[in-house]
Amino acid sequence: MRPCLQAVQGRRAALSAWLCGLSAAVGFASAPRARAQARSSKAVLRENSDLSVAFPIWHGGEPTRAATEELLQASGGKAPAGAEAEWAGLWRVSYAPHIRTLGSLALTQLDVYYDIAAPKPGTSPEIRSFVRFEGPFGRGWLNAAGTLSTLATDEVEVNFADFWIDLDTPLPRPAPDDADGLGSAVARVFFVRDLSRFPVRSLDLENGVTVFRFPPLGVSAAGAILYSCAKLRYSNLAEDGNSSEIDSQVEQSFSMTPLAVRLH
Repeated sequence: MRPCLQAVQGRRAALSAWLCGLSAAVGFASAPRARAQARSSKAVLRENSDLSVAFPIWHGGEPTRAATEELLQASGGKAPAGAEAEWAGLWRVSYAPHIRTLGSLALTQLDVYYDIAAPKPGTSPEIRSFVRFEGPFGRGWLNAAGTLSTLATDEVEVNFADFWIDLDTPLPRPAPDDADGLGSAVARVFFVRDLSRFPVRSLDLENGVTVFRFPPLGVSAAGAILYSCAKLRYSNLAEDGNSSEIDSQVEQSFSMTPLAVRLH
């Protein structure tokens, strides 16, 4: 009987060791998933907006959609716009399904930046939009400049007045020149101000993450499109009267993008 008992005990010990090993393997396999789930929604959006990501709007996918929705739920679908001075900095769009849809129709990827300057006393902050594009019909930057203003406690408006294009260049020009005058005037005619009013749905200026609603014509609030941005740096790129500093800071901010690497 004793040899049989020892054999049974040996098999039990082997089975217990195998189960422990299996549990450890499962634990190690699930650890990355647990860490991913533990990441905050704000961290997901910020990581997707890092300069190492070529086209965040195309790269983010389901995680950025879920992160945007979670921020929306946490805020209750409404957030104060905050003081205009607190918006200063360079922002990059992390999630924007409407931009992805429009770009896909033209077989073109888009990468959107907003550079917001600190406001001067009695004036609205200046804002510049830099949209990097790459597709079968060319590559470069679509740029615009204007002002940012708060319309209500939870809504902001962007009013662009200048437009210019940089084709096949690694970096955008910080401002248009005289040669852009005609093109800017034509683009200004097609600028629809009603499409540039953005209700704020979530805002964390300390961590540099925000969610807006894009209100296209004929779409109710319930069916509105959301998009989210993350702040890349907390100093604005433009300071009047210092063009060399503008060029330097723009290059520092954009030179790490894949476009700059490909075109240099």
